[in-house]
Amino acid sequence: ALQEALVAWVVEPPFNDYAQARAKGLLPERLEQMGRRTLKMWAHAETLSGHEQLVAWHETRKRAKAARYAWEAAVPALGEPATEAARAWEEVTESLGIVQDAVVAREAIKELADVAVAHDESAFTYGVLYQLEIDRTADFHGQASAAIRTARDLGIPH
Repeated sequence: ALQEALVAWVVEPPFNDYAQARAKGLLPERLEQMGRRTLKMWAHAETLSGHEQLVAWHETRKRAKAARYAWEAAVPALGEPATEAARAWEEVTESLGIVQDAVVAREAIKELADVAVAHDESAFTYGVLYQLEIDRTADFHGQASAAIRTARDLGIPH
């Protein structure tokens, strides 16, 4: 009897309606707050340059990832709007992830070029690859900017 009662409790929790109603009241505000913090970090990153900007973009990505996971967790209570917001934050994290990958690749290319020069070899190809990674950073930064705008616009009204 106890086992059946526990299974029934898991399948149909007695507080489900109350919990969902309370979640619908609280979640949008908390999720929007998380989004605002991420947007604030992005805005700060956009005022920086060089290494400081790259670090701030990475911090923005980490916050966007947290926002994405929070929106995904809210889908059962909030439905399709939460799914759309989670997808938007996922696009932010994906774009900024590619930017981060390009930054790491540039450092590796620079090290390889230094080794080539030290061995009296041409570093021209490394220079071309380095420039391609700079271009890739710019392209995906543009995608991240667009994704940030989309995520910002998908906040759930109260």
